[in-house]
Order: sequence, then C-alpha cells, then structure tokens
Amino acid sequence: MSSPGSVRVAVSVVLLTLEDGELRVVLKSTQCGPHDNQLNLIGGVLRGEEQIDLELIVAKLLEKSVGTADVFLEQLATLSGVTSNNEGRPTVQVCYIALMPESLFQAALQHSPELKIFPVESCPTLPDHGDSALAAAVTRLRGKGAWTVMPAYLLDREFTVAQLGAVYDAVVGTTAFGMNFRNKILRAKVLTPTGTKPTKGATRLSEHYSVRPGAFDLKFRL
Repeated sequence: MSSPGSVRVAVSVVLLTLEDGELRVVLKSTQCGPHDNQLNLIGGVLRGEEQIDLELIVAKLLEKSVGTADVFLEQLATLSGVTSNNEGRPTVQVCYIALMPESLFQAALQHSPELKIFPVESCPTLPDHGDSALAAAVTRLRGKGAWTVMPAYLLDREFTVAQLGAVYDAVVGTTAFGMNFRNKILRAKVLTPTGTKPTKGATRLSEHYSVRPGAFDLKFRL
C-alpha cells in the first residue's frame, strides 16, 4: 500500500471516435478509488509489483474496457502534479491517444454497455489530469490531421475517399480541402486501392482504399 503523500503513477487512454460526424471521447465509470462512479478516461493505477511495460498495460486496459486493443495507439504525454481531487497526492499520469472507428465502438458497447461518449467540446470535467490529457489529444489529432494520414484510423480498414474527406473535415474542423481533397490525398501516395465495392447508402459501387503500410510516417500538405 502506498504511504500518505507517495507518488501515484497511472496510465490513461484518450480514446476518440466519431458519431454523427462529430469527434467524441469514450469514458467509463471509475469502479474504485477516490473517484468511484465518476466518469473518467480509460485507465488504471500502476501497482509497485507490476512490470513497467506500458504498451502491454495499455493493451490490457483496452481489451478489458472495450473488448479490443486493435486500434491506432500513440503515446501522448506524461502529466504530473498534485490534483485537487486526488486527496493531495502527487500524480504522474502517462497518457496515450487511441483512435477507434465508429463501427468498432458500437461493437464495444455490446462488450461494455456502461461506456459513454461525449463530444470533445462538451465533455464533463474529468478527475486527475484527464482534462489536460483530452485537450492534448484533440490538439495532437487536429494538428497532425493537417499533414498526415492519422485521421484515417477513425475509419474502418477500407473506406472511400469521400468517407475519408468527411473525417478530415470533422477532425480538422474545416471544409477548406473542398473538391481538391481527392486529388491531394491520392497524390500523397498514402492510400492503397482495395477494389470497387458497395458502399452503405450508395446505389453505385465505389472505389475503396486502405492506409498504405508505412504511410503514417509520410508528411504531406492538403
């Protein structure tokens, strides 16, 4: 057991998804500790006897919380300090950003119906460093969304250019890419054609694409 005033080390995941074309964050109720039954980011407190393999810990947290760890994941920030809602104990919180397609989130609800999602602009106040972590995640996604293929990970593995354009609009918050988006994204060589297939809600077959392996490291200007 930690002694009074000892440092509390935690891992949290800012899990983002889309619903109705709006960027949202996935929250769950805390089941134990000083914030019992309060909505919070997916996460947990590290125990002293645990092996510090953060990627493995985060994967286990996602498996337990949403039924899968097969999502885009990137380390976001390490936040520290004394939080007013943590009984005055100093906290170090290692934060990750994760991106989940809407279809996967709907499946996650079957696994964990207690999950809640909120628009990132109107999320309730989160305990510990949750508010700062969420702000950092949204800034990271919107910043990288202007010059990488990162927003594509909010879609299923195969998608149309029109679907990808709608995601970029939702993430970056602009429709400035306009009619040139298709030409720009295809010229960037970050997508791989996967064939002509039916699209939900469309009467004609559409060309589908997936993110090309290694494309995440490519920078381009939209």
